[in-house]
Amino acid sequence: MKPSETPWPQVYLCVALTTLATLLLELSLTRIFSVIFHHHFVFLAISIALFGLGLGGVFSYVVAGWKGPLFIKLGRLSAVNSICVVGAMAVNLAQGTNLQVWNYALVYFTTAVPFFLAGAIVSLAISETIERVNRVYFFDLLGAAAGCLLLLPLLEWFGGPSTVIGAAIFFAVAAAIWHSMAGTVLGRAGSVALSLALVAFLIINVRYHVLDIRYAKDRKIENETFVKWNSFSRIGLTQQKGQQDLIVIDADASTGVFPFDLDNLTAKQRHDVKEQGQALPYAVRPPFVRTELDHRVFVIFPRELSCCPTQWFAETRQAIERWSSGAARDTAVVLRWQPVSGDLRRAESGDMPQLPALVRALLEMHGPDELDANLRRMLDELAH
Repeated sequence: MKPSETPWPQVYLCVALTTLATLLLELSLTRIFSVIFHHHFVFLAISIALFGLGLGGVFSYVVAGWKGPLFIKLGRLSAVNSICVVGAMAVNLAQGTNLQVWNYALVYFTTAVPFFLAGAIVSLAISETIERVNRVYFFDLLGAAAGCLLLLPLLEWFGGPSTVIGAAIFFAVAAAIWHSMAGTVLGRAGSVALSLALVAFLIINVRYHVLDIRYAKDRKIENETFVKWNSFSRIGLTQQKGQQDLIVIDADASTGVFPFDLDNLTAKQRHDVKEQGQALPYAVRPPFVRTELDHRVFVIFPRELSCCPTQWFAETRQAIERWSSGAARDTAVVLRWQPVSGDLRRAESGDMPQLPALVRALLEMHGPDELDANLRRMLDELAH
């Protein structure tokens, strides 16, 4: 092929689409491997990519000796690769429990096939367009960068497995353009049909989860009612009858969902919230008030006024009412938490002359919206 006959814009576009799809596939696999295996298996995805790309670069010399126009060979390789991407993903997700060495070997070599073909495509394209290698390589890097950027929205929109299908679509689109440059109507039509079929499969998969993670870390994933991917994890919500709902990260670490309605707590629920294990952080640093010391002592923690004013006011008002029923209001004693030292600091009316006025004002109020600037200033003094 003579340089003057080369449709350079299409060549640049195809090289960019190929590297875009390759990086998108590689980075998607790092997230998927972190879920179905363990987090350190993200490096396995990088190893597979390097192995496949390097081997594909060597294989490109074999492809160069095949008979036929360059663009037809590139188109066929791209079309086959789009199918291999989906096939490799299906093999990865089909691994169940009790994984053995052969399971990991199967995952490794089947996943390496798309990178092997991508390496052959890029190497062959560059070697046959050497007269403009600087520009071809620029679009190589541009496509790779675009693949990295696209990963973030695609993971959030479609999830991990469907993002891999998206990478297959880019390979199929590149195949259609390669065949178009070769002038083969059948190859172009077949590649366009393949692209549309993959787009349809992507839509179906997002809706019905045909190709999805069902086994992770040697166990089956069950009772998931919600799943959301982001750039660094997969978040799932599991619900089991009679048990607390769980937020599960990468099918491994989990945390319970707060099960209570704070506006309608029963006596038992209030006890559970305040006294059981989940209340430990608040026992270390009480969030609102503690009144168990004696009837002449109560605790106010004004720091929480900014985050939870309604609950803070209700708890504080209740504490003051219990305290004032057994002592004169003008002999108020306040204990304040000191986060640095971990001690309770005692402040009496003699230390803060405005304290009795503050207590009386809180008793006369009906809600935190009645706090004026002067009262907020006094509360701020208590907080420091």
